[in-house]
Parts: sequence; structure tokens; C-alpha cells
Amino acid sequence: MFKKIVDIAKTAASFLQSGVAPPGASPEQQKELESTNHLNSKKFFITFSGFVLLGIFYASSIAVLFCLTKNPELTATFSVMFSKTIEVFATIMAVYIGGQAVVDLKYSSTSNASVAATVQVVDITKKEVGNDKEDDYELHDEE
Repeated sequence: MFKKIVDIAKTAASFLQSGVAPPGASPEQQKELESTNHLNSKKFFITFSGFVLLGIFYASSIAVLFCLTKNPELTATFSVMFSKTIEVFATIMAVYIGGQAVVDLKYSSTSNASVAATVQVVDITKKEVGNDKEDDYELHDEE
């Protein structure tokens, strides 16, 4: 049982770093998994950060429940608020990830995040003043 928990932890850690394949991967998949940066995927990043936020929220709610021991009438209210908040947060995550998957499937794209910049310098030296709305009206310089 302890070995399975260690394998699960090693598998999770291998997805968070580049150059490491999860234990038990076949030799054909090992090269591909070692060269893949999973944090480059927006869906993986959103899912991972969502689970981290859910864990933090869960731990903080347990701390609040310990603080509510002096007022037990608030415990039921807090439990309902916590469960509804978790439902909404999980729904938002599921809709985002599902929508991203549909867009990726429809347009045959990937959801990899990348940063690119281009610099374009435009030199404007000629400036014309005119009235393009009416043909019978012309602007003249008065001297």
C-alpha cells in the first residue's frame, strides 16, 4: 500500500517537472513524457491550480470550523455555505476546461500558453487634410 502511495506521488511530481517520466511508463512513452512540459498546457495549469486552491480552501474551512466551537449554531450555516461555494468553484473549473477542450477539438489547436512579442516601427511623414464626406466642398489655405 505504501509503495502505491509513493508511485502516485512520483507520478504527480513527474507531471510538475520536465525531463522526468512517471514510474511504470513504457520505453516508447518514456521519451515523449520526459520531453513534455505539462505546465505549458493551460488546461493542466488551470486544473492543477484549481486543486491547489480547493485544498487551501478546504484547510481554511477546517480551521474556521475549529474556531466555531464556541458558537455551534453557526456550524450548520457555515457547512452549507462551504459546500455551495465548492460546487460553484468546481462548476466554473469544469466549464472552463470543457470549453477549452471543445475549442481545441473544433479548431485542431492546442492550449499551450506562450509569450511572443513583435515590434513594428511606423514612420508617418505625409499628412493630408481633406473632406472626404462631400465632393463639392474643398479646403483652401487663406494667405
